[in-house]
Amino acid sequence: MQLVLGAGVALLGVGALTGVGLYLASDDNPTVPATVVDDASLPALVVDGVRLHAEVHGPADAPVVVVLHGGPGDDYRALLPLMPLSDTYRLVFYDQRGAGLSQRVPADRLSVDDYLAELDGVIDAHGDRPVHLIGHSWGAMLGAAYVGRHPEKVQSAILVEPGFLTADASRPFLEAVSNPPLSPSLLQHAGWSWLRSLHVDGPDDDAASDFFMLELLGGAPADAHPLGAYFCDRDPTTAHLPHWRFGSTASAAVQSYVQDGAIDLGIDRGLDAYDGPVLLVASGCNTLIGAEHQRTHHLPLFRQGRLEVVQDAGHTLIGEAPDRVVPLFRTFLDQSRAE
Repeated sequence: MQLVLGAGVALLGVGALTGVGLYLASDDNPTVPATVVDDASLPALVVDGVRLHAEVHGPADAPVVVVLHGGPGDDYRALLPLMPLSDTYRLVFYDQRGAGLSQRVPADRLSVDDYLAELDGVIDAHGDRPVHLIGHSWGAMLGAAYVGRHPEKVQSAILVEPGFLTADASRPFLEAVSNPPLSPSLLQHAGWSWLRSLHVDGPDDDAASDFFMLELLGGAPADAHPLGAYFCDRDPTTAHLPHWRFGSTASAAVQSYVQDGAIDLGIDRGLDAYDGPVLLVASGCNTLIGAEHQRTHHLPLFRQGRLEVVQDAGHTLIGEAPDRVVPLFRTFLDQSRAE
């Protein structure tokens, strides 16, 4: 018995030493950028008492285009390849509340209604004419929801691979991403990301969890990436999704809408009242929410909707193929502007 106990103590000791060694080895001085709350040099806009990271480009008298990033929890850095449109349009970029470099807020202020009220405030801050919307992924879902609630404020909308606009469309998405294979490489990656996050020291209380989620999702191995179907050849290294900072609380908040294998965000409410032009954009490589998903689930929701497919690109097509995407968007915006 004493020999068994001694062996057990020895194993615990080895385990403890290994844990300490891994902890020390993971300290590579990880940092997280400050939000607009702590960095006054960042361009900002205050909406509904929340300080948002935001910037505007283009002629002051040009038609306004509001750009909506994905997530929830991403930021607009990956959408900056749209900047060439600012020669003839007034481009408004902003990080949504709780995401990117915008102010962090509690989970109970991250509902769809909160995001829509925020978008309404951003639009009102940039004139009183109807605007054009460009939304990517979650941002396309948010843009569609806004179109249904405020059709009089939107002249046209470009929706790039919205994940789901109805509860039924969310079911195949949830089935695909809810239970990724727990491969050894994924577990190792998750563990290492968590260890590194323990060394994050500020600049605020959300920094460590924001760091962990960005590392976990951004660097997940190809053989077990939960969104592998988004990418060409299921290879996440082909993605173009640079971040300033991820919003972990914003990302998690949407889970509260999951019920009976579906997510009902009420996004499709009122869409039948919108008769403006809508361009749905899909990538050729995305086999989960790509062209077939958009054509089947989303195109019928819009009176003046049409679908364009960008071949040889994945979900992050704006960054992967800007030479084709920007002219496509420009043509649509010019046509919508003339109507």
